[in-house]
Amino acid sequence: MGRSGKKRSFGAKKNGHTSGERASYRKFEELRRDNDSFRKYYKAQKLVEEDEFPEFMEAMRTVLPTNFRITG
Repeated sequence: MGRSGKKRSFGAKKNGHTSGERASYRKFEELRRDNDSFRKYYKAQKLVEEDEFPEFMEAMRTVLPTNFRITG
């Protein structure tokens, strides 16, 4: 009960393309960084004072690095 069918050569994709490019790629910077549901959720949690909430939301919109390290 293994995989059946014709084997693909190294580097070949299921869809037949070998270029490795995505058809519908959007840059990360183009994503919208504001969400009403997100804002309502955190406002209901009352994590920060009402007058500090705009600063909190601005900090949440900060772009973080895409890599990280876990040590332990």
